[in-house]
Amino acid sequence: MGLNVFTLFTAFGAGSLLFQAALLLGFSTALALFGLTALAAAALAVPLFATERPRPGGSPPPGLTPSGPAASPWRATRPAQTGIPGRCPWPDLELL
Repeated sequence: MGLNVFTLFTAFGAGSLLFQAALLLGFSTALALFGLTALAAAALAVPLFATERPRPGGSPPPGLTPSGPAASPWRATRPAQTGIPGRCPWPDLELL
């Protein structure tokens, strides 16, 4: 998760700097470059993810097991963290 967040914010920062540099060419040009870059990324993603398919039989991702009929049919295999009684009705959401 940490690597995911690091990559996300690094890309946001790099994209912001590139867009700022493109603004020197004018707003319309910067917006056109942004749109063309997004279109090129989408065109590149289609063949790269063309083989993505759902898991056979609807099997859960690793680390998850099926649970009863709930909003989500999968639950984490780790036990829920218990909070201090009376402080938060949802122990997993309690800030430590």
